[in-house]
Amino acid sequence: MKNTQKIFSLIILGVFSTSSQASIFADDEARKFILEHKKQTEVNISKIEKNLDEQKKEIERIINNQLEFQSENQTLIQKINKLNGELEQQNYQLEQIKKRQTDLYKDLDSRLVKIEQSIQEEKKIAAEKEEQENKAYQDGLDKFKDNKIKEASWAFSSFIQKYPSSPKIPNALFWLGNSFYALGSCEKAIQPHERLIKQYPSFDKNGDTMLVMASCYQELNKEKLTKETLENIIREYPNTEPAKEAKSRLSKMSQKGKSSDNKKK
Repeated sequence: MKNTQKIFSLIILGVFSTSSQASIFADDEARKFILEHKKQTEVNISKIEKNLDEQKKEIERIINNQLEFQSENQTLIQKINKLNGELEQQNYQLEQIKKRQTDLYKDLDSRLVKIEQSIQEEKKIAAEKEEQENKAYQDGLDKFKDNKIKEASWAFSSFIQKYPSSPKIPNALFWLGNSFYALGSCEKAIQPHERLIKQYPSFDKNGDTMLVMASCYQELNKEKLTKETLENIIREYPNTEPAKEAKSRLSKMSQKGKSSDNKKK
């Protein structure tokens, strides 16, 4: 607006200047002067208009840049707001996860404490039970060693009934059978020994167990079972003391048989 006013001012000044000088100079010179000033004025106006156009374009460019910047800034603000929202959501989720983990750890710790207490109680009960088992077994063994054979048989019978899953059952059956044998009750002695051989075939005293059974069969005049049992000892437990004893007994039985045959002749 100010530039336009300047243009009009220059035009008016040019006109007045021309009129003033026209009175002094001749008509041709005045016309020439006026034309030159008019031409110069038009050139000046053209330059001013060109400058105005350039300024207008610059202003438009600045405005467009500002609008573009505002648009980009608005987009950036939206992205920042979106990221802030996502960050808040992630923080919330993280807090929830932390809370769940804390609750889980508390619950797990509580369960572990209960499990540990239960394990300790079970260990205590097992230790007490094992102590009772050992005491009951040792009681029978001590009585046998003290030659209290009848009381020993009662102790071992009670132990077998009370602790059927005890790892000492094979030993208890062995000593129960020996107790009955020592009491002269061969029929009773055979029963726990047969059970021992059948249920615990890898028991380390089975060779001795079968020797006692052979002795019982012999006392019961069951010669066939006696011989079969001695032969089984030799076959199943070779190169052992029970096997040597079994061979010796078979040899004696053979000699005794020959002697009986000679007498009959």
